[in-house]
Parts: sequence; structure tokens; C-alpha cells
Amino acid sequence: MGSGRINYGNLIINGGNATNRIVTGGVYTNVILGDLTINSGSEYAPAIVVVVGGNFTNNGIFTQTNTLTLSSYLGTSPIIPTVPQEVSGSGLFRNLAISPTADLTSLTVNNSSVMGVTFNVPLSII
Repeated sequence: MGSGRINYGNLIINGGNATNRIVTGGVYTNVILGDLTINSGSEYAPAIVVVVGGNFTNNGIFTQTNTLTLSSYLGTSPIIPTVPQEVSGSGLFRNLAISPTADLTSLTVNNSSVMGVTFNVPLSII
């Protein structure tokens, strides 16, 4: 996952809908230990690996040219969550900002919950 990472608890992207107002992820893996929420009118375009340990609600735009991983961390070690996760929302998932070819470039799911991961949105991966 790279040589560094930024750990968040819950991450809420609330950038507003102004022109070219996009939240990027920097150069390190973004690890969201809790929930990731992208609010309506906001865009999150990390271009690096994003790890989500909780639920992912996208009501804005998620532009991801790298891997979305549904997993988590405990301290400095990756762990497999034992709680159910959900991917939902009314927003747009895309693998490229210009001429997207799919919703995601790469998806990794590591979850050992009996309920697993529920996708309440259709996603294509290329």
C-alpha cells in the first residue's frame, strides 16, 4: 500500500459545489478507520489507495484512479474487519475525471463479518 499512510477516524467530504473544488488524498494511502461520507455537491479524488474500515456513503462524486479497499488497520497493521460494511449513496463513482470507462479501477474486499459487505449501488470495475 505504499510507504506511508494517513489515518482518519470518520472522514466527511463537504467541499461544496464550487467550480474545481475537489478534495484530494495527498501522496499517502488514506486509511479511514470509520465511515467515509461524500456529501452532495462535493468531490473526493484521492488518486492513491483508499482503505475504508466502515461504511462508504457517496452522495457526491468519487473519482478514483487507484484501488478502493474495504478493510482496516489496527495501529500500523492491516486487519480484516469483523463488522458488516455498506457501500451506498446517490452519487457518481468513476475511474477517470475525463471519459471514465468504469466506476472503479480496482476494488479489494477484506471482510470476515457474517453479514459481509452490502453494495447498494451498482459498480463496474475495469
